[in-house]
Amino acid sequence: MTSVAAISLACLLTFGEDIAVSEAKTPPPSTTNETELAVKIQKAADRFENSYKRAYETAGLDWGRGPAPQIVLTPPPKPPLKVLKQIDKARKAAIEEMGALGPEAAPLLLRAKEISLAGGGVIYIQALIKIGKPAVPTLLDAFDDPDHSVRYRAVVSVGIVDKDQAVDRAIDLLKQKEQKKIAYGVEAFFCLRNSKKAVEPLLHVWNQGILRDLVVLALVAQNEKQAFQPLMTMTEEWLSEAEKTGDWNRKDRVFSYIRALNQMGDPRAIPLLKKLLKAGPQYYKDGEDYSVAEAAAEALRKFGYRVEGDRIKGGYRILAEPGKTKEKNSSADPIPDNS
Repeated sequence: MTSVAAISLACLLTFGEDIAVSEAKTPPPSTTNETELAVKIQKAADRFENSYKRAYETAGLDWGRGPAPQIVLTPPPKPPLKVLKQIDKARKAAIEEMGALGPEAAPLLLRAKEISLAGGGVIYIQALIKIGKPAVPTLLDAFDDPDHSVRYRAVVSVGIVDKDQAVDRAIDLLKQKEQKKIAYGVEAFFCLRNSKKAVEPLLHVWNQGILRDLVVLALVAQNEKQAFQPLMTMTEEWLSEAEKTGDWNRKDRVFSYIRALNQMGDPRAIPLLKKLLKAGPQYYKDGEDYSVAEAAAEALRKFGYRVEGDRIKGGYRILAEPGKTKEKNSSADPIPDNS
């Protein structure tokens, strides 16, 4: 079975961006049975969280990861195998406990408050998968829920339990008249990958001239080669506009573009990635934000380039091209080559 965590991370990178949704709200349980189910889910989540904390603390490790810059610059030490086994045991116990509650618990698992640990809501997705096909009708209905976290859990869960039904439901949303519904359908295909059945409906939305950047990213997830040139064009337009206005603050979309170009692996993207390596502020105070140059450096490394630079000092530049070992003299602290 495909790793739930891997799927969740891959589609969460773009899921829900630039789509107007309401604030997440958990409606109060309407029946005694729902109240009891909600209490059981919360207790299982609390037991897992407490087990996670105890496992770390027993090993003398800090289970809290701290603010984002610290995650990147000083990653926490890798827990010993014993700690990982304890956490895995607690996770499996929580999944079993929640999954045993049956399909009646599915609406509550979709909206359960995220656990304040790495993975957040993934454990609820795993519980929904444990319930299996009996939960699918409820999950399919949630594909157009106003809350993007609910849609995310529903799409990932059905994508693993019954991908064909998930794809059909997302395509049905693409055929709706309301743009918000169409957007939810496009968004679903960030997670429902490698589905040839989705290509034609997505191209139909593209030809309508709406949601074009989202559609291109969804097509990339289907490994559709037709997405490459529009993706290049959108990235170039973003760069041109940022250079013209000097506004580099709206970077979230271009990060998605760079990831998509990286995923497609087409070497025609390399000249543009080299431009992005020199684009905008090379760094932000105390490494508090992720720069376009840093994203481009990571992409170029995956194409086999050796790139140096530092998220605090900037100074990104290419040391060596693929197949070449001779490096230029460097003055900045090198970033480890993760390619």
